[in-house]
Amino acid sequence: MAFVVNLLVFGAVETEEGSRPFLAPWTGYGSGDGEVMFEGLFYMGDGATAIAAFILGVIVLVIGHIVVLLLGITSAGLQAIRLEYVEFFGKFYEGGGKNYEPFGHDRNHSED
Repeated sequence: MAFVVNLLVFGAVETEEGSRPFLAPWTGYGSGDGEVMFEGLFYMGDGATAIAAFILGVIVLVIGHIVVLLLGITSAGLQAIRLEYVEFFGKFYEGGGKNYEPFGHDRNHSED
């Protein structure tokens, strides 16, 4: 399982000796040392493409965090408004109907 995950994430390169090491930065193998079989899922290109992809990734990360923060604030605000409404509405409610009796429910061990 770890081998497959490493291949997907880091990619693989086939060298002239026939070995297929990972295309990870710490292995010392680059794309010039052999034929790249799969670049991996984290490959962002070379040069300006990699820089643009990194900047775009940071922008998406920041916008995503801001959206999650705003949704959390909105959720907390809506809950506060809902509780205020429920407590405020009780002041004007006049009961007078009959008590709720669940269908087929008999109390054996406690009283109403």
